Amino acid sequence: MRTFSKVIIGVNVLMLVWLIAGLANTSDSGCSTATYQDACQTGADIGRAAGIGIVLFVAAIVNVILGVLWMVTRKPEGNPGTFGLAVSNPLMPKPDPGPPPGPAERARAAVVAREEGRMCPSGHENRPGALFCDVCGSKVLEPF
Repeated sequence: MRTFSKVIIGVNVLMLVWLIAGLANTSDSGCSTATYQDACQTGADIGRAAGIGIVLFVAAIVNVILGVLWMVTRKPEGNPGTFGLAVSNPLMPKPDPGPPPGPAERARAAVVAREEGRMCPSGHENRPGALFCDVCGSKVLEPF
C-alpha cells in the first residue's frame, strides 16, 4: 500500500473521530431548566444537525482533494496510461523506424495491398477487412 493511501485513511479516521467527538459533546442539560424547553430542544437539535453537516462537508471536500491528488500522483501499473488510455511520454526517445522506403518498396507494398483487397479506387491503403476507405470513403476494391 502506498504511503499516500495511508495518509488518506488516516485523514478519514481523524474525520470520524471529529464527528464522534462533536456528537459526544452535545448535551441537553441546559434545556431541562429553560423556560421554553421545547424551543431549547429544537435549537439544540438544529445546532447538532448543523455541526454534523459542517463536519461531513469538510470531510467530503478534503476527500475530493486527496482523491484527485492520489490519482494524479499514482504510478502506472503494467502498460503506461491513465484510466486505460495509452499515454506516450514526450521525454522518452522514439525508436528509429529506419530509412523511408524507396519507390520499389512502396510499389511492392501497393501491389500486396491491392492483392489483399485493401486498396480503394483512389489508391489509399486501408486496414484488412475494411469495406470502405478510411480516407475518402469509397468502397474498397475486391481482391484479385
